[in-house]
Amino acid sequence: MAETLYEAFAAPACSMPERTVVFCGEEEATYRRILQEAEAIASALVREFQVVPGDRVAIWMPNSVAFISALFGIWQAGGIAIPMNSFYKPPEAAYVLSDSESKILI
Repeated sequence: MAETLYEAFAAPACSMPERTVVFCGEEEATYRRILQEAEAIASALVREFQVVPGDRVAIWMPNSVAFISALFGIWQAGGIAIPMNSFYKPPEAAYVLSDSESKILI
C-alpha cells in the first residue's frame, strides 16, 4: 500500500504509462508526462533550491496540468505544498507566502 499521495499516483504509472490521467480543458496528460515533469521539478527543488523534507513550497498558478506536475514534484521532493489562489492580488499572495513560511514559490 502506498504511503504518500505521490506513491499512490506513481504506482499505476508503471503498468500503464501512456494512459491519460488528467484532462484540463483541451489539454490531456498521461501518467508518464505527469511523472516526468514532477521528477524534473523535484530534482530542481532539491538541487537548485536546497528544498529538504518539510520545507514549504507555494504554488501560485491557475489550475492546469502544470499545477498537478508541480504539486507532485513538491511532494516527491518531500516538501509541503502550499496551493495559492491564482486570483490573489500581490499583497494577498505576499501575506500567504509570509504566513506559510514558504521557502520557494512556483
